Amino acid sequence: MSNHVPELPVIVAAMGLAELVGDVITSAAIGVEKPHPQAFRHALRGLNAANAWMVGDNPAADVQGALSAGMRATLVRHTDAHGRTVADAVDEILSP
Repeated sequence: MSNHVPELPVIVAAMGLAELVGDVITSAAIGVEKPHPQAFRHALRGLNAANAWMVGDNPAADVQGALSAGMRATLVRHTDAHGRTVADAVDEILSP
């Protein structure tokens, strides 16, 4: 999910990552930007929010937005509210 890269679906496909990603969402396509909960609700359609993670670099847009929609979240290159880095959260994110 991106607020500022409307070409993100093309970039993901060009990098050969499309089959690894379930959906690519841009604010340009859905008409609402993070941190608005509607952006995250759009991303969560058909998913269980309790099993979804937002991994981002903006505490307000990424983390607070995700938390407001019932998702778990962690920051890249920063610590989250629990003092974890994204590397610390990887095992939890990937565990069943």
